Amino acid sequence: MALVDDWSGTLPGLVSPMVRCYPLIRDPVVLIVPRGHALADPAVPVDLRRLRETGRWMAAPAREPSRQAADRLLETAGGAPAVPWEFEGLGTIVSLVARGVGVAVVPRLALAIGEGRVAVRELPGTPPAREVYAVARAASVRRPSVAVVLAALAAGAGHLPGHRPKHPGR
Repeated sequence: MALVDDWSGTLPGLVSPMVRCYPLIRDPVVLIVPRGHALADPAVPVDLRRLRETGRWMAAPAREPSRQAADRLLETAGGAPAVPWEFEGLGTIVSLVARGVGVAVVPRLALAIGEGRVAVRELPGTPPAREVYAVARAASVRRPSVAVVLAALAAGAGHLPGHRPKHPGR
């Protein structure tokens, strides 16, 4: 069994009949800024074209799917900042934003660590998102241990924003 994130939206179509995919959540990217930042105020609309001017940008390395999603989002608004500060690990990026070092666009689930020192802003339109799935071999889903883990993952996902309703695996 594995947890898989899919930014392309094609994962279920790629799996074989020997594998079952269980959709858990849709995890869109959100803008995070330090509390006290001008964009932290929910009364100030998030303007994608002005995001380039927000100061120091932090992002995952260019090869990471979350970075590619952020770059695609910002390209629609005139392009990503020229040289974002790159850091491994979304938790590191969230922590640095909380300390006032810069701003970032990250998947919402990166905020599950409960960092209260950042303001989370929804992005206009339909921002890029990843689909998170539990994936298991079809022959294994009837095993009690696998069934319990799948049920726990589905129950946990039910408490998260973006939860996907339960339906039989593909």
